Amino acid sequence: MGRFRTSQSFISSPELRMICSQIKTFSVFLHACILACLIAPTMAFATCSLLSGATSLSFPSQSSGGYGIKLDTANGAGASFSFEQPHPLSVLITNSKGGLTWLRGDYRSIKDTRDGVIATGRIKSANGSIFLFFDTYRENAMRQTFVLSRRVNVLTVSTKDKGFATRFSLPVIEKCRMRDFDYLVPGIWYKQNSHVPPNALASNLGDKDLFFREDRTPLPLVMMRNRENDATLLLLHIYGDPVTFLGDSDRRPVISAAMKFGSVGVTNHSTPGVAFWFPGTEGKGTYLPKGNNDTQWAYRFHPVKEGFEQRYSLLLKMSRTRDYSDAVRASWNLAWRMYHPVAPHTNSLEAYLDCMNLLASVCHPYDGVDDIPFELTVPGGTVPQQGALSGEMGFVGQQIPSCAMVLRYGFDTHNTKLIQSATNIIDFWVQNATTPSGVLRTWYDVTPDGKRVWRGYPMYLRVASDGLNGVLEAWDVAKKHGENHPAWLRFARQFGDWLERNQDKDGSFLRTYAFSGEPTDTAKDTTDQPITFLVNLALVTGDGRYLNCAERAGEYSMNTVDKRYSYVGGTPDNPNVTDKEAGAIAMESFLALYDVTQEARYLKAAVQAAWFTETWTYGWNIPMLANDPLCDFPKGRSTIGISLIATGHSGADNFMARETFDYYRLYLLTGENQFRDFARVIQVNSERMMDIDRTMRYAMPGLQIEAMTLSIPRGHSVRMWLPWLIVGMLEPMIRFRETFGSMDLSSVEKIPLQEQKAMSDEFGATQGFSRVIGINARRRSDERSN
Repeated sequence: MGRFRTSQSFISSPELRMICSQIKTFSVFLHACILACLIAPTMAFATCSLLSGATSLSFPSQSSGGYGIKLDTANGAGASFSFEQPHPLSVLITNSKGGLTWLRGDYRSIKDTRDGVIATGRIKSANGSIFLFFDTYRENAMRQTFVLSRRVNVLTVSTKDKGFATRFSLPVIEKCRMRDFDYLVPGIWYKQNSHVPPNALASNLGDKDLFFREDRTPLPLVMMRNRENDATLLLLHIYGDPVTFLGDSDRRPVISAAMKFGSVGVTNHSTPGVAFWFPGTEGKGTYLPKGNNDTQWAYRFHPVKEGFEQRYSLLLKMSRTRDYSDAVRASWNLAWRMYHPVAPHTNSLEAYLDCMNLLASVCHPYDGVDDIPFELTVPGGTVPQQGALSGEMGFVGQQIPSCAMVLRYGFDTHNTKLIQSATNIIDFWVQNATTPSGVLRTWYDVTPDGKRVWRGYPMYLRVASDGLNGVLEAWDVAKKHGENHPAWLRFARQFGDWLERNQDKDGSFLRTYAFSGEPTDTAKDTTDQPITFLVNLALVTGDGRYLNCAERAGEYSMNTVDKRYSYVGGTPDNPNVTDKEAGAIAMESFLALYDVTQEARYLKAAVQAAWFTETWTYGWNIPMLANDPLCDFPKGRSTIGISLIATGHSGADNFMARETFDYYRLYLLTGENQFRDFARVIQVNSERMMDIDRTMRYAMPGLQIEAMTLSIPRGHSVRMWLPWLIVGMLEPMIRFRETFGSMDLSSVEKIPLQEQKAMSDEFGATQGFSRVIGINARRRSDERSN
């Protein structure tokens, strides 16, 4: 102990601290000298190049005597197509007055080594600050990619230069326009962003720079694909660790060494090209708050400090892809494999019971009216006063599907009070929701004197379809346990008949309808939303009219949603914009049509929608700020599995929990391992959003926060639970248990693969209903002949 104390005293002495500081300064100086030697022009070798697959990476000479960088597909099929950056070194400097200056430079040395091609150069500011670039390029023949590992060192400092950022960009050589390409930045930019709100990021493709903080993106990548010659370029920030701090809070410029996140995007100063900016400046356009209304940039800088070093690695892949869907699949799959998100073990049975117990505890009379509250506080689990005692048929309210879950749990536990409460709620909807026009009322409020009052909320196809699927589920559960509710089935058939009468000749449906029966939104993007309900109704009734109706809607959706790669309008509160739930609903609808028709084109459409929907789901962890008192994100949990909601904002939620079963079935149907791996991740990580280990002090372990932000402000939430969270968790668990005998995916995977496929096919034939009648007269050819 005495020696330990003496050592500690010596280590903390001022003399030793001074010696250590001098050693560190000398080390930085020596390292800088070595770099300075490396960039001497006499060491340049102009013949260096790399080859990976059909793509070459070379370093063309420039008139300045330096070297640029070039990617070319000359060795592949089709005509040559190239991306070239004559000035690979790029620094943005901000001075003491906030002024901005871009500086560009060439590589001065190119050297082929055992570790790859080392390219070096330096940039000197007008004030005298010097930045050394040390870039190493390597090829990966297996993935047919190149990796750039960059180090930037601050060698000399001027007190007039306060902050700096670096950028890597790779534009097209040929004269091209932005609209000659389709793009992907996950959750932000699809194709040419035709269906985004006016204030959305990348809503104006006329902007010269489009950069997005990478904590907004489920994986930090940007892809662009030429629409004529199929040339596709992917840039992915690999090994990213997007750390930040509380001062990174709004759109005002920030200078700090604490920021480790970058931004991905596209530059278009002469021709478009992919780009990466470090640290992560955002613009033109940002969702960050504060600043003047005209401030469309949120600049981020590292300090101009002697010895400061930036490090980042970028993966580049150039290829030919047969269409945009293939480019999205290949880009996302590669990015997912590079980040390799894992699924830690959880107890699915415990998660199931936590969810069911929560539903059971809140399904009872309020002011004499049986209800499941529209929202509960988190973590308290209390019913807030305003608007909470209400019932929305589907969507975020999910009252009828929730009742189907409660009914099932009531029968399983022999809880007659629970069965009666759920029955009473469904009976109310069945007896009161239909208007004289056939349009459904979908939302009511409970008054303090115990009355239900309808809201003047139009009927959205999404809300009604969710609700009526819940009715069919509840009818089937009751029937299975010896209770017959013919009125529930009649209610479902009445809506099916209304859909058939109101389907346009082209097979489409309109988005919303007033109680009078008149449409209030004539958009047809959401035609696929009732398809699953119509398929289910056809199965349980044997009436082929409903399947004919579903197939006609499917035909229309194949020509619009699928062929146009247009997944729009899934959420009623984000009307007619590209969103995740539109992709999920398309996947479910096309998969249901494939199950009952066995037409391969529907499976292909389901697979395309599945890849699109995956791109909204975080495959990397966005670290929360430990010292932020307003952060609600579960402490110690990963953001992997959480997904963005829609274009136009960066709100995120746990919706993808609902898709576990369908992704696993797609794996069994296609053999695509990514769907299996993705199903594992979204099941396990979604369950971890609850208080499953009892460390979060939630009033009820099944509570979850309904929506949150993973970008700035990180982990802040609405601090509310809504019923859709429970339905999304429970539905795939129930389907796994009833289809494969276990709700735990790791247990399901132990079943021989051929047996799993047979079980999946059996589900496909029945869609999980215990009583299915053969469908008659369902072929579209009969319909066309009429």
